[in-house]
Amino acid sequence: RQEEEQRRQEEEQRRQEEEQRRQEEQREAIRRAQEDKDLQHVGVVAMETENQDLVLDMLQQHNLAEDNEHTSLDEEEVSKLERRFMKVGFSPQMVRDAIFATASIEPNEVLDHLILHTPDQDLPAALKEKSHAALEAAAAGK
Repeated sequence: RQEEEQRRQEEEQRRQEEEQRRQEEQREAIRRAQEDKDLQHVGVVAMETENQDLVLDMLQQHNLAEDNEHTSLDEEEVSKLERRFMKVGFSPQMVRDAIFATASIEPNEVLDHLILHTPDQDLPAALKEKSHAALEAAAAGK
């Protein structure tokens, strides 16, 4: 009788663990779906050829202006930030690209850009394992 009771308790515990696992999977699926939704782009924009040319010219001028801003970034600060994020697992080129894309050496802006624009397979293990402490330490300069 005690063995039967023990088996029932073990079975109940297994059911509870399975239910917890299912709930966690559901929460994870909801979180991923929300992330996907947040990253979706607005649909296609159709416009006349003249307007397309105008927009492309404006974008090109904007990019040229940004290129000029990049030269004003302090190379020592850029190198310092590269070293910080390399500790977490980002490559120097990834960090440099993020710095130039944001035109900033503010660690949180660079980190945001890296997280949003780095393909999942290229993300550092610290991010994949949800170890945000390491990323926050890098952003804080620790």
